[in-house]
Amino acid sequence: MYYLYSTTTDLGWTTGVGYYSEDDRFVAIPELISFSDTYKRTETGTDIYILGMFQSQNHEKEFIEAVLLDFLVSLVKGKLVVDIQGKRLSKHTLPEYISRLNPYQNEDIKALIEYYNLLTSSNPKIKKISLDSNVYGKEFGFKDGECILYLKEDEKLNRKVLITRKAGMRILEQNRISGSIEFTGVLIMDGDNMNKTFKVMEVPSHDAWEPGRCRDNKSYYEKVLKGFRKYIKDCVHECFGKIDTDTMDAIGANDFLPDKIEDNDEPKLVKNDLTSRIKRLFGKSVEPTKKKTKALKISEIEADGDEKGGSGPGDGEGPPPGTGPHPGPKPGPFPGEEDGENRKTDEKGKQATYKEISVKKRLISTERKEGKYRLSFFSPVKASKAKLVFSVAGEQSDFELPIKTAEIVAAHEETEIEKVESNTIYLNNMKKGESICIEIKVDFDSYCMMEVDYYAYKK
Repeated sequence: MYYLYSTTTDLGWTTGVGYYSEDDRFVAIPELISFSDTYKRTETGTDIYILGMFQSQNHEKEFIEAVLLDFLVSLVKGKLVVDIQGKRLSKHTLPEYISRLNPYQNEDIKALIEYYNLLTSSNPKIKKISLDSNVYGKEFGFKDGECILYLKEDEKLNRKVLITRKAGMRILEQNRISGSIEFTGVLIMDGDNMNKTFKVMEVPSHDAWEPGRCRDNKSYYEKVLKGFRKYIKDCVHECFGKIDTDTMDAIGANDFLPDKIEDNDEPKLVKNDLTSRIKRLFGKSVEPTKKKTKALKISEIEADGDEKGGSGPGDGEGPPPGTGPHPGPKPGPFPGEEDGENRKTDEKGKQATYKEISVKKRLISTERKEGKYRLSFFSPVKASKAKLVFSVAGEQSDFELPIKTAEIVAAHEETEIEKVESNTIYLNNMKKGESICIEIKVDFDSYCMMEVDYYAYKK
């Protein structure tokens, strides 16, 4: 039986205290509630029952991600062990579960991976700042080392600091720290004095601090929180703040330049050094292919390599554009729809037609010298089949980019690569809206302007 006591005033109802009791005599409930005969608690602890839970096919995955997001620090420090459907999350199994996460799933998962790397990596670029009470906290009774701040600067990081108290549960992510510095951070309060002070301000949902909860000394706690936020902000600017110069950035230029170019065997260029250097010259024979024409709706028709009129080199000069039995707007390897062509067909013998669709994609180089790249995108339509066409963009024309291997890194379990032909990857069993990540290896060992076109299968 549930009882709720409230009082009324001239302004209306006020909140009251609610609790469960055996009956109206307010006798305690003598035994544990049970919803299943398969589970019976035998030791001290807390059971949480979720009533009216929404049905989900991926509830196990969702629970695992929720635990990782809210209790990452607890797991890293070995303070928490969670069992989900027989899958054990602990300090020892944590690397395995982190490695399964897809950083392109959403911003929270991407940030989670970065937080984990901050806490576990030996990267010398990671800053580890122990609290100096003379800088912040001495006036509030905090001692040296009562909190530790981990910081890292890199491109496209979330510019937030994850904050936890001693138990290691996520409290909040402090933002609005810097609009110009790309960084991420984790702050852990380990000190008893600091934990006691901030616990007083913590709301029941454990996701914010409100000095107003401390009505007797609100101004004091406002000062504590304001100083704490300033301390984090100052640490970020001291570690990564840029020195003002008379130069000005070319906005957007970084989109056309490689992220990183290193050569330890060559002298480094210094600022204002305009000397041109040629590292090496090499030759490579590339067969010309058709020039891309974005305005056309393309249906895939693959010409047999032994047929005449293909895209390969010949002994003499070919006819000028627009001439011949099948004139068109551009010359190319696919002259027209006449006998003698070998159209692409599906498993039922029908003509396979693909329609180009605009898709938001991200392509990054993981190992330039090995020709390894990683492509991420979302499947935009219900078509279960599609193809990805890779090319190198040049000033005069585009050239096919030969693909050596392709492997799915993250996608729906049924999604698969049907085959790889030349510069094209064929995909099967895709789901609408799913996040797909593919790792490819190309026959090219230098940075280049690479294009990827997405074509959906049209019946």
